[in-house]
Amino acid sequence: MNEFSPGADAVARAADRLLRAAADRVPCPPVRDLIGSDDVKAAYAVQELLTARRLEAGGRVTGRKIGLTSPAVQRQPSGSGSP
Repeated sequence: MNEFSPGADAVARAADRLLRAAADRVPCPPVRDLIGSDDVKAAYAVQELLTARRLEAGGRVTGRKIGLTSPAVQRQPSGSGSP
């Protein structure tokens, strides 16, 4: 983990940047200048805020992300033997 610990304002600015880029259908610079490049908690906070804002705007969750990094999960009959 790095020494940079973003606050709620940085998370909100990162989410705003990503939402604006999606709405304008143009690429945006990476948000690592706002939340750092290795802060997993901040990245999940941005993701949660993006999801909340999309739901507020009438969007809906249409799928789920599953993790296949655990060997126990990889052995399950999902059709995948690796992440």
